[in-house]
Amino acid sequence: MLICPKCGGTDFHIENIVKEKRRGCFMWSVWLILGLCTFGLILIIPMFTNRKRKNKTKFVCKKCGYILVK
Repeated sequence: MLICPKCGGTDFHIENIVKEKRRGCFMWSVWLILGLCTFGLILIIPMFTNRKRKNKTKFVCKKCGYILVK
């Protein structure tokens, strides 16, 4: 059970935050050059391995507005 360190309340609003990291222009240009050398066969790999996700849970106290991030 969560207890707010500021006011001692136990009523929280829960938010799930998902951040997605993508490849930059340099890496896509490297994959494009490799694709030209292998007649496009290697371009299948970055299509499936492109996304990296980070999940964070944010708890906001409904009584005082204090934010806990876990």
